[in-house]
Amino acid sequence: PPYATQTGGAWYEGTADAVTQNLGYIETNDPEYVLILSGDQLYRMDYDDMLATHKANNADLTIAVMPVPWEEASRFGILTAEDDGRITKFSEKPKQPDSNLASMGIYIFNADLLVETLKEDANDQNSSHDFGGDIIPKLLADGKRLFTYKFEGFWRDVGTISSYHETSMDLLGPNPAFDIFSTTFPIMSNASTRPPAFVGKDATIDDSLVANGCQVYGTVKHSILSTDAYVGERATVIDSVLLPGAVVKDGANVVRAILGENSTVEENVSVGSVDTTKDTAVIGNDVVVGKGEN
Repeated sequence: PPYATQTGGAWYEGTADAVTQNLGYIETNDPEYVLILSGDQLYRMDYDDMLATHKANNADLTIAVMPVPWEEASRFGILTAEDDGRITKFSEKPKQPDSNLASMGIYIFNADLLVETLKEDANDQNSSHDFGGDIIPKLLADGKRLFTYKFEGFWRDVGTISSYHETSMDLLGPNPAFDIFSTTFPIMSNASTRPPAFVGKDATIDDSLVANGCQVYGTVKHSILSTDAYVGERATVIDSVLLPGAVVKDGANVVRAILGENSTVEENVSVGSVDTTKDTAVIGNDVVVGKGEN
């Protein structure tokens, strides 16, 4: 999202710039360490364990990494490390990777170093203001102590439409790879004060997640219905994600689609396709899809 100030708004210029524009918050709180996360990923990680590793290594920066298949390594920022985890090389999407340790975009910095480095980077007109492209290479060149924190578990990047839809579907089924109902490592989501979901007498719901405030009168299969979603009589929703307030009216058919907040699919209209070679259908927030528009 754009960063808004009293004088207007400006898009973040890179991942590092996103933090630079919020340095005032960091400096006001005066922490010893700063944990930086990406907001488009799904995983479970004990950050206390990562911080303990950072301290034990007397590191300046610790980067969470995950082994990826060698044939996919060229798609990631790749780190080369010694046996003790100290990073010796960083390569952004190398054509011939010499390691399969991919950066997860999760960092723990010593706060003083982070603030100093970001301020220097902000004044560098040749910088793209990116952690992977600028900050990490600079710290390596300066001889700083950079270490890996190896993570092995469920991790998905949901920064694209296709990956968001695919990951959402992975949450379903009797034994999902990522269990959102885990009591040992629970997911803390926003509390909803909406009434319980209502399921009509002729409704069918199978292998789906249905949030508070939903009303289902039709058929829902292998889908996720967010708060206040509505599925009308004779309507069908399959392999889809309905965001809050999305409405599928009577007789409509939605397959492999993502419906934005407060969007509407009018009566007897079809959206999406069972053909998996086609892109996931996406309907934007507040958009109304009528006949002849799908």
